[in-house]
Amino acid sequence: MRVIVYGCGALAELTRTCLEADGIEVAAFTVEAAFRRTETHFGLPLLDFDDLEARFAPGSTDLVIAVGPHNDGGGPNSVRRRLVETAVARGFRLPGYRAGGARLPAGQPCDANRIVFDGVLVQPFATLGANVVLRHGAQISHHVVLEPDCFVATGAVIGGGARIGRGSFIGLNATVRDGVSIGAGCILGAGAVVLADTAPDGIYVGVPARRLARPAREVARP
Repeated sequence: MRVIVYGCGALAELTRTCLEADGIEVAAFTVEAAFRRTETHFGLPLLDFDDLEARFAPGSTDLVIAVGPHNDGGGPNSVRRRLVETAVARGFRLPGYRAGGARLPAGQPCDANRIVFDGVLVQPFATLGANVVLRHGAQISHHVVLEPDCFVATGAVIGGGARIGRGSFIGLNATVRDGVSIGAGCILGAGAVVLADTAPDGIYVGVPARRLARPAREVARP
């Protein structure tokens, strides 16, 4: 397998390292022209995403979009969502990535730019939406529904039967109680403990978690 990694930040560098550790060749990095300031990145070509077809045929090129929960006005993770939609429209393949040390139930799909790092545990009957990112050590319990475009940070724990709304960001070591529903586009701060349902577009911090006045859509990056 040979892939191109979209991104030139920390998550892209980490993804490249993990892919290669699992025996997957990374051919190049790519970013949009506005973010391309050099010809190479970490020893690999850094290509213009807007002109990627000039080097790689879309129908035969695998692309992993390794972008964090950045917001371009559409809420947390909206940058990655836009890039995925653009790549699909242009015909690129998005196989996703499942680390060798991740534990997922049999049959759990990891395509459609799902990115699952080492140490992740996904229990049976959980549902992972397209374009979700699960960082190292995240735990997704049984019957959880992670809607598309979510980002679950390192060490976060989501209890059985919880539902995480589209595009939400679950912070470092945050905990969501069994059966709780997190509204779309929410941000849960590091270490937050969420014991009750949340409204969409909210920022929740603390133990137990409380909502801040500022809406999540105004945060450029959690």
